[in-house]
Amino acid sequence: MEHGYLLPEQVPLPESEDAFGVASFTMPENDDPAEYGIGANRPKRVKKPTAKVILNELVEIENQLEDLWKRSLDQIKILQISDQSAEEIRKAITEARSLFNAYRLTLLSVQELTASVSSGEIIEDRKQLEETAARRKEFLDSVLKDANEQLKSLLLESQSIRSSSKGSVNSVTFTRLKAKAKAAAALKKAELRKHRIEIESRSAQL
Repeated sequence: MEHGYLLPEQVPLPESEDAFGVASFTMPENDDPAEYGIGANRPKRVKKPTAKVILNELVEIENQLEDLWKRSLDQIKILQISDQSAEEIRKAITEARSLFNAYRLTLLSVQELTASVSSGEIIEDRKQLEETAARRKEFLDSVLKDANEQLKSLLLESQSIRSSSKGSVNSVTFTRLKAKAKAAAALKKAELRKHRIEIESRSAQL
């Protein structure tokens, strides 16, 4: 009696099976392979910036460096004024250091950006920026050294006057001590002024 069953050899093979009876998968046309997990875990290729892109970024960074340096020079000019109070000098020193620290961090971004670059033009630009930064740091260090000397002199002068006024010295002695302190401060300022002239001539070359 026939029950409507097909014998195994009578079952037709699917068109998608291969010669060994293993069914193959046919992806519908125009479908995205990622939807079926094909190549989903493959790492994406990271595109490196072109030399033109890097050069454009270097121009922007260089503008940032120049802006920071100009602001640093504004603080340096304050330090080069002879009749500054101790508080004004201290504030300008702190601000100048802060600005140049920002300058150095910005320069670091140049080194990171161009670390794997082989372009001769870009390497030369980076070298010039680094050399300029080295000259400016040397100049700023010299200015800050003089400013700290001036600050120290002002503080000593102020301390001497305060201690003399609180002591038991008479007015004549106090006047002499005050005059002596002022003379020492004036001499120190004259030395600093001479040194500033030398510094200003150097700053014109930066």
